[in-house]
Amino acid sequence: MTSSPDPDDTHLSTVREELLEQLLHGDEMAAVQLVLKSLENGARPQSLLLDVLGETQREVGRRWQSGQITLVEEHAASALTERLASVITVHPAARSLPPVKGPITVACAEGEWHALPSRLAADVLRINGWKVVYLGSDVEVSFLARHLATSHSRLLGISCQVATHLPMVHAAIKAATALGIPTLTGGAAFDPQGVLSARLGAAAHASDPRHALTQLQDGIVPLSFTLNTTTPHVPCEEYHSLNNRREAITRAVAVALHGPDAPPVEPQSPPDLLTRFLLAALYTDEPSVLTHALLWLGTAPDQPDETAYDPTPALQALTVAVHDHPTALRLLQEATASTTGDV
Repeated sequence: MTSSPDPDDTHLSTVREELLEQLLHGDEMAAVQLVLKSLENGARPQSLLLDVLGETQREVGRRWQSGQITLVEEHAASALTERLASVITVHPAARSLPPVKGPITVACAEGEWHALPSRLAADVLRINGWKVVYLGSDVEVSFLARHLATSHSRLLGISCQVATHLPMVHAAIKAATALGIPTLTGGAAFDPQGVLSARLGAAAHASDPRHALTQLQDGIVPLSFTLNTTTPHVPCEEYHSLNNRREAITRAVAVALHGPDAPPVEPQSPPDLLTRFLLAALYTDEPSVLTHALLWLGTAPDQPDETAYDPTPALQALTVAVHDHPTALRLLQEATASTTGDV
């Protein structure tokens, strides 16, 4: 049965407000008691997973991005949310349907550490009668391929929240396709319409766990491989050229920003992220990948001082560093124009 939001939205709203405070204060015992009480009062497990845990965690992320809480506080809240998901899924109310459909493998793309969205999706499928093998975060493509070859999975659900990992999503899709297994994508790295997903060869895309469940139950997502007659996606030559020079490019951006004595470029620093997002845009030939990154960098706290980061100087330095790559320059220009409104 396809789910819908809990009808007692007023009750869920109150639970969300209480849970948010408990997450931010790290009050695990109170949070567990709140979830158990909600289940005893008739709240549906799926609604608690998506409309309470999912929405509350989204608010936690928003508060980190606006600088209201620190990265450490956000991580602590996320870890507690995952433990609460386990409390819900082992409750008798969540085990009413035996796992008779599937099996389905759900995993995060290689390099993707944001596991909670895929975890919630896997939990929702399980409590609706699907047999799910959940592999968690940062699943290497080689490991994934070996698992799929022996697990009898009928579908791969691959999650990607950060677009820098889209090349690894493509590698996972190709590995599954070679074994005759279709792929369902999900996560914030994709556009809601699933254009990027289709471009990378996936069978379908789900905008959220309910959408994934609906597509599976309505038979929209194939559980056996159907030959994709579209031309396989091949990244442009500039991608390979710049990817081979990625460290040199990020270093050039850092030197342009801070001078020749600039410290080594840290992973996930703005020069590193901008270069990776440009590479992802090149790989997919999609400027919106870089546009969304620029908008995010313009509002995300810049560790360690937790202030907003202005990506403009780094973007200018990156433009100089890739001046001999016309496709990269075009993507940079289109993304910059979209973020400034200068179109």
